This record gives sequence, C-alpha cells and structure tokens, in this order.
Amino acid sequence: MQDDTLSIGFSKRTLQRDIREIRNTFGIDIEYSKKAKGYFISQSDMEYMNFQRMIEAFDMFTSLNLAQDLTPFILIRPV
Repeated sequence: MQDDTLSIGFSKRTLQRDIREIRNTFGIDIEYSKKAKGYFISQSDMEYMNFQRMIEAFDMFTSLNLAQDLTPFILIRPV
C-alpha cells in the first residue's frame, strides 16, 4: 500500500483481507481515520474485555500444550 508519505511492502487488497479476517476471527473492527491518516481499533470496553478473555484462554491453551507433563494436574473451569 502506498500513500503520499509512506510506502510499505504489501498491497491494499492484502490489508483489506487481513482486516476482514481479524474482524471475522476476533470480532474486532479496524477502521481508517482520514483525520489521523491511520488505522485504529474501534471497540467498546465490553468488546475489549471479551477480546482480553479470549487472548488469556489462548495463552492458557498454548501453555498447557507446551507443558504436557502438567496437563493431568491442571483443571480449567469456566468463570
């Protein structure tokens, strides 16, 4: 993508596809601000909390997969 001041190594189409994937996967809307000439995440506090919980769950899952020896000793319960 290219504008008047910056050239980065991917196409506008790739950026649009990635933004769409982020929206579909994580439920996060990324918007463009003409005033700030950049992208930002548009979400409410509740959406942010849900996103944080999802990231924490992913981190826990990843940690458990890395520590296979501990899996029999850890019980995950919904809050």
